[in-house]
Amino acid sequence: MKKHELRYLPSAERDIAEAIEYLMQEEPSAALIFLDAIDHAALQILEFPETGPLSRDKRLAAKGYRIMIAGSYIMIYTIRDSIVWVLRVLHSKRNYPALLL
Repeated sequence: MKKHELRYLPSAERDIAEAIEYLMQEEPSAALIFLDAIDHAALQILEFPETGPLSRDKRLAAKGYRIMIAGSYIMIYTIRDSIVWVLRVLHSKRNYPALLL
């Protein structure tokens, strides 16, 4: 089985930092839960990169964008060669196709 590497685009890193900042102000324990969910999802993606379904948005699916649930958030990622690129980490209630197109 081919080993994959996980990399976060700056936009995904910003998303995570903003979520942590917001959660720390609202409820610090929620920030830890968020980080645990992100870590768990990242490990799952690394172990089985194609486990996340393609986006339901046809335009994003055509680009190979996959979705992984991480608590109340979703990780949008794509696989290129042996690298898994996390594009965004957004709250599941956001209109993520509009943010990616």
